[in-house]
Formats: sequence, structure tokens, C-alpha cells
Amino acid sequence: MENKEQKGQMLKQARLAKGLSLESIHAATKIPMDILRAIEEGYTVRTLTTFYYRGFVKIYAKYLNIDLATVLDDKVDKPTESSKPIRLTLSRPMHFRGNPAITRRIVQAAFILFVFFLLTKSCIFLKQKLKSSKDKGIIPLSEIQKVRAKQQEATQTASQKMAEHVEKMEREVKSEVMAKMKVEETVPTQATGGSVPAEKQGPRPTKNITLTVKASRNSWLRVLADNEVIFQGTLTKGGVETWVARDNLEISGKNLNLLEFEFNGKFIGPLGKENRQVKKVAFTKDGLSIQK
Repeated sequence: MENKEQKGQMLKQARLAKGLSLESIHAATKIPMDILRAIEEGYTVRTLTTFYYRGFVKIYAKYLNIDLATVLDDKVDKPTESSKPIRLTLSRPMHFRGNPAITRRIVQAAFILFVFFLLTKSCIFLKQKLKSSKDKGIIPLSEIQKVRAKQQEATQTASQKMAEHVEKMEREVKSEVMAKMKVEETVPTQATGGSVPAEKQGPRPTKNITLTVKASRNSWLRVLADNEVIFQGTLTKGGVETWVARDNLEISGKNLNLLEFEFNGKFIGPLGKENRQVKKVAFTKDGLSIQK
């Protein structure tokens, strides 16, 4: 942690030496404001994986014209659980925060539950057949073999579908990460005042919706990202959460007018007393809407 703080202070001092503000850095690099603050102050954003953190540090250092080796030689370079190859194992429960690695784990857990459900159903069916045959004094071996064959076929089919789904997700995640890393190619060069030619920029990454929420009192919230629940629980007083979505974010619950919002790097603040009865706030790429 001390090394990370030193690297953050190095970037901060370089920024101040050039007379730049965090807002100008955010406008040029498209790095969210909360991520910039975390990098400079040396603390960790819970919803940001080490892989993405490293990418943002690299973009920030490149923009300030700092040697990347001086800011990428610590623990940020070490692979983490989220960057390791996918294994079909049950991991500890985690909340979805719009992270592809967490999505893969949820799919893995769902697959295991599905297989367990099939096995349970097969066992119950077999038990009923055996009980019925025992009452008649006969145990039909053919029925047992049929049940086992169906069980094996269902397991193989589920495994094949899961493998195909995981392979498809890996391709999508890899494509998204590569697109994000290409953002650095479109960042203007501070030292020369120029920019990378348009023909060398490559495809631009899809613009996401980034929302940071801070609670001034305990608030029960339910958050949907692209119509999927990613958070449901109490955000304690002083707590801060950041969520990312592709097309829309929707927050419902209690005390929404007391929450402070930062939408795509722009501080909005609380909704105010006139919206004390608000029950739902929706965010899209066009802005926000309030439903009472």
C-alpha cells in the first residue's frame, strides 16, 4: 500500500507541476474522477479490478509523459484472481458490479446448481421407480439403465452448452478489454500539443454509464444495470459505491433524495427536499429521470 501511495503521489506531483487539474485529466483521458482520486491518494476502489486499475494508471502516466516502468513495477503488475484463466469451480459468493470476471463466476455457479438440480431429480425418479418395483417384488434393471443413460446425456448436454457459453463470454471480455486499452491511442500528447492521427486511432470503445453514489444517511437501495440486479441492500452513512452499465442504470429504494450523485465524472449532488418522495431514479446516456 505504501508503494502504491508513492506512485500516486508521483503522478499527482507531475500533474501539479504541469498546472493541470483532475477535471482536465478526466476530460482528456476519460478516466472516471473517483478512479483518478484513488490513483493519486493510493487507496483501492472496491469495484475496480487490479487489471483495470493497471490500465488506468498506464493511461494516466502516458498522458503525463512519465516512464511507465516507474509506476508499474509494484503489485499492480501481478496477476489477480480476476485475470486468471476461467475454471469451472464454485467460488465464494460475490455481488455483481458490472465486472466480466464476476459475471463468469455467477454463470459457473449457475451451471453447477443446474447440474445438481438434474442429479437430484434423477435420484428422486430412480428412488420412486425402485420403491414401486420393490412393492411388486421385482427390480427392473432396464429402467435403472434408462435413468442412468438420461442422467449422463443431460449432464453432457449441460456441460457442452456451458463450455460454449463460457467461450463466447471470453471472446466478448477480451474484445472489450482490448477496446478499452486502445483509448490511450486517442489521448492528446501534452508535451507536443498534438494528437494521434485518426487513421491510427482504431475502433473507439463503447461509452459506458458510470455512476458514483455517496450516502449521507443509511439508505436501502436496489440497483439495476441493463435490467439486471447488481446491488440490493443498505448503503450505510458515508458509504460510497460506483456502478457501471452499458445503456441504463436504475436506482430505487428509500432516502434517494439524500444521496449524492456523480454521473459520468460530473458531480450532480443530492436531489433536494422537493424530491423527498422520489422512489426511483433512472440514468441513461442522455441523462437522468425521476419517478415519484
